[in-house]
Amino acid sequence: LTGNLPREGLSQARLQLQLQQVDLRPLMTALPVTRFDGSVDLTPLPGGADEGWQAVADVRNALAGRLDEERLPMDQFAGTLRATPDSFVADALRLVIGEGDVLVNASYAPDGGALDVRGELRRLPLADIHGQLARGAASSVSGTLTVAGALEQQLVFDADINSDRAGATSARSEAPADRWDIRRLQLQGSWSPTHLRVSRVDIDALGARIEGSGIDVALPEFASVAAHVNAVAPGLTLDADASMQQRSGGGTLSMQLASAEEMFQWLGELPLIGEQLPAMQAAGAASLEATWQGGWQQWMDGLRRPERYPDLAVDARLVSEQLRIDMGSEDAAVIELDNVNASLAGNFAEASLAMAGAARMADRAATLDVQVRMQHDPA
Repeated sequence: LTGNLPREGLSQARLQLQLQQVDLRPLMTALPVTRFDGSVDLTPLPGGADEGWQAVADVRNALAGRLDEERLPMDQFAGTLRATPDSFVADALRLVIGEGDVLVNASYAPDGGALDVRGELRRLPLADIHGQLARGAASSVSGTLTVAGALEQQLVFDADINSDRAGATSARSEAPADRWDIRRLQLQGSWSPTHLRVSRVDIDALGARIEGSGIDVALPEFASVAAHVNAVAPGLTLDADASMQQRSGGGTLSMQLASAEEMFQWLGELPLIGEQLPAMQAAGAASLEATWQGGWQQWMDGLRRPERYPDLAVDARLVSEQLRIDMGSEDAAVIELDNVNASLAGNFAEASLAMAGAARMADRAATLDVQVRMQHDPA
């Protein structure tokens, strides 16, 4: 660490931090192994220290590697940060990872809360970040991310990231592309202290596809929620469409579990996520169809005073010819359903429930043939 502090003042001051083979691991065992070389220079702006300061960094890591190998996936970090009484600016911050990089330009004005962040991913090799992302992950991804606006008014965000199908093979992984590719991640919308709006979301990654539109949430108390979302994953399709306010609204839900075995196998193999889940196994299929009418506050109030909300309505049906779920632990029972057909219709004041089929759990078995009609008595 070297510096210069003239007697005349800070206008000619300079502070330089020189890094030579710096390893973060000895500081804390949870930190990655590194070998940093480079420098960080802190100097006043050309107009003097009263106008602000700037920091210029250029740091390289000779031991870059994957996070699961207790390394830091950073080959180089370079860029300029400037601070003035009115703003903070990040100019051409560049993070190099393998053969790709992330470039960020940003500015923030504290007085008005104006924020402008623009990022660009250029052939970013996911396989160089974590070993599990190397299991057939796309060789690299590229795209843009932007956030702009005022913190106390509205921020508009836009993300558009896509797989580089023709990208060069990662230097640290030669795995071919397959279903674990991150093919597309697109998100457009805005946030303010009173509203979250997502006009479009399209995620095609890790073997699943999620599409959504018209997502509108009134903040901070969720006075209204609206969304249309459909998703497809191995063995599963889901479609949901809802628009609910406190005192009105409704929605529909359709879920088709075509293969429980495929879905649970996919969940267990998801990079980074699968290893955190219990080792559950399943087989069979099921479907759920549901519609409902009424605002979310009405449903909550209807629990206490059902007679006041006769217009609330739900109509749901669950069907499964055969479904077997093993929770994956010695003390958890295996649940089996055969030819199950269950339906629920009505509201808190009056409802009907019907169930037919067979169910088994551990050494207990039951044949279901139930029809129940429920009616609330105001007295």
